[in-house]
Amino acid sequence: MGYRFQNQCYETKQDFLNALSQTCTAPSGAAGLSSYFTVCTANADNITVQAYTLTNGTAQTAFTITPQLITCDFSPPYTNADVIQVSWLVVGVWVVAWGIKKMSEVLKK
Repeated sequence: MGYRFQNQCYETKQDFLNALSQTCTAPSGAAGLSSYFTVCTANADNITVQAYTLTNGTAQTAFTITPQLITCDFSPPYTNADVIQVSWLVVGVWVVAWGIKKMSEVLKK
């Protein structure tokens, strides 16, 4: 079982939280955060968001986000079965190409 984020399945909860924290941003403008920048850090079960003022870098009160975990079936990108299947397809293409070459040789005679 894995965890889905941005249409990608991550194997562990920590991988999921790390990916989410890398794209973490706080809303700006209407919420009054336009004069702040945020830093998001993945923890074991949540993400800590720390805001700093742009003018002098003063840290504001940190808060945590506990994201919803959407499960998915994690499978490695390539399995041995996939490699074997592609290998047989390549062999099939070679055999067909060799057969076409031999047929053209026969037709030339």
